[in-house]
Amino acid sequence: MEKAHNIFERIWGKAHNTDQKQWQVIAMCILGAMTFWFFSALNKQDYSTNITYPITIDYPGKDSLMVIGSLPSSLRINVTGGGWNLFRTSFGIGIKPIELQLNDPVETRFVLGASLVPTINDQVSSFNLNHVITDTLFIHIESRVSRSLILALDPEGLNLATDHLLIGEIEIDPDTVQVEGPATYINNLMDTFYLDITQNNINENFQQNVAMPNELKEVTWGTKNVGVSFRVDPLIPVTLKLPLELLNFPEGYGLDRFSDISVTFQLPSSYADSLNAEDLQAFVDFDHMSKDSLVIPQTRSNHPYVTNLSAETASLKVVNEN
Repeated sequence: MEKAHNIFERIWGKAHNTDQKQWQVIAMCILGAMTFWFFSALNKQDYSTNITYPITIDYPGKDSLMVIGSLPSSLRINVTGGGWNLFRTSFGIGIKPIELQLNDPVETRFVLGASLVPTINDQVSSFNLNHVITDTLFIHIESRVSRSLILALDPEGLNLATDHLLIGEIEIDPDTVQVEGPATYINNLMDTFYLDITQNNINENFQQNVAMPNELKEVTWGTKNVGVSFRVDPLIPVTLKLPLELLNFPEGYGLDRFSDISVTFQLPSSYADSLNAEDLQAFVDFDHMSKDSLVIPQTRSNHPYVTNLSAETASLKVVNEN
């Protein structure tokens, strides 16, 4: 151990005493040797390796078709060839992509790697192909179609604030839109396209631009936004007394009490003064009498904006007045 230590100290001492010029000479010698080895290695012709080779995919009718996602741009292959050729290929220097031709692009969903051997051999001569590593190239190309859709908004889908009501019609401008995209998507759309309002607790009149959906980059809408407006009114509670109508009552039968009945409902504040007596009805039907001779008061509204109409009395007794 002591002998080895002495040898190391002598070598380190000589290296430490070597001046800068001597180190430059040593470095140049090492670099020259490595360069000579590198170029000698590249001159060999029997290297086998895996490489990524670029490809292009061509097909007829491109103007009437569209690619969904993206097309494959390369594949992995195992090859044997000269060092220089493999070096240039690995760095993409002066290589021409392999051209793959699709005769029926809409119906072609994949290309097996093994089926590309003849094409690769025909187009690449700088090395020998051993086998194709890439198992499958997946392709999705569809016909480009367009159609016109009616725009609408489902009132039931609006998130209005509590005790608020939609008044009148929903205005949409424009009320139709042209849409273009892949056939499988466009052809599955309904003739009416329903817009989506994301606001919650709407408690006032609405007038905004609503964006068309953009979940698919391949789909193009004729407009990015449409104007949507509608009216929203607060509801006010109302209590009224209505005359009670008797339906299907035989002669001699009536109620033990009540000639009128109290009803409660809600009405938009702007319509508070427009309610007419004939807009509301309260009635009991003899045909719906229970075994206990009870009938339940029912209500009916002919007013378009009366909501939550109900009678305050739960049930009434039917009596034989004879």
